[in-house]
Amino acid sequence: MEALKARDAIYQITRAMENIRRGGDLPNSNTRPKSTVSSDPILNDQYYRDLSPKDQNRDQKEEIKSSFLGSVLGKIWSLPTTLIGLTWGLIGVPFGARIGFGNNAIEFKDHPFMSKTGAITIGNTIAYGEHTGPEFVGDHERQHTYQAEALGPLYLPAHLFEGLEALINDGSWHGESNDLESGPMDPDPKPW
Repeated sequence: MEALKARDAIYQITRAMENIRRGGDLPNSNTRPKSTVSSDPILNDQYYRDLSPKDQNRDQKEEIKSSFLGSVLGKIWSLPTTLIGLTWGLIGVPFGARIGFGNNAIEFKDHPFMSKTGAITIGNTIAYGEHTGPEFVGDHERQHTYQAEALGPLYLPAHLFEGLEALINDGSWHGESNDLESGPMDPDPKPW
């Protein structure tokens, strides 16, 4: 029972942090976000019907600024976790790992100490095994970088908790009960 309460708390925290990272307010807040643009296309149509093209353009610019600021703040918040990922990635460089940038991360391709078909995201770093790369699992791993930006130093403990819970309940780290894998595993990958 306590495990379910902890899981629900982690889930609520991750949702709130993701909302803040995207420039919104805390859930159940009485204040409205600066941008009233909704992800719901019907609401967007209604909202934009009442705006002039100049106002529409201004609103889109505000959303881009908010998204950029959220990304920068998320990267700062996830920096301790990213440093662990950099350490792991750099360990592989003398043995053939190649450094690149993409998928919202510093990428280490052909990491010799990874399983050949594995990949792992630690903060804003991604390490790929020799037979895996961004072209195969980059979209999935990128979603984990967004989770890390939302959770910051809580990302690794939350991922460990969720993964072990799924391993116990479903027999697989990527099982249905792992909330940090359900969104990235979706055919249209998303963080949650």
